[in-house]
Amino acid sequence: MVLLPSQDDSSIASVADRVGEFHFTSTLSCRHENALEALMFFNPQQKKFRNTVSQLVECYGNPKIFKDGDRIRLQIGSSSIAQTLFCLDRATDGELIGVVVYIRESIEQLAIIHLAVQEDYLMSGCYGDRALALRLIQKVQEIGARLKGVESIKILYERSLKKFPFVTLQSGNL
Repeated sequence: MVLLPSQDDSSIASVADRVGEFHFTSTLSCRHENALEALMFFNPQQKKFRNTVSQLVECYGNPKIFKDGDRIRLQIGSSSIAQTLFCLDRATDGELIGVVVYIRESIEQLAIIHLAVQEDYLMSGCYGDRALALRLIQKVQEIGARLKGVESIKILYERSLKKFPFVTLQSGNL
């Protein structure tokens, strides 16, 4: 799936109005190591994307949890070009509920190579109305809008072949 610029009011952009207490961070405390391992490596939804995950691992490398002092991060393969955004259910003492890993595939494009959401936050889960997967995509859109030259965001999952707009934000709108 590729997210392209558009003047339309995006359904993804409207997710922000429905989301309340999520906390997004690029760093994660070591206390979340087990939750991150469960989300990335033992996610029950993984079987639905088995072929794509295998292709992404072959192309970009295996994800690994890496300890960096009192923090943990994800590393994809032997490269450090991948960026990770974690989502906690609240800012203070929050629990890990989602993660998105993306790279700058070219000057013009970011690519989401891994996206994982805790089962309760899937569309069919008890917190599905909070649209966490869409909110994670929206956050990558916001990041892309701040990067010079980025025109689109591609989601590398075979089941996600639709195009969604991303709105270029002006400074002060984040």
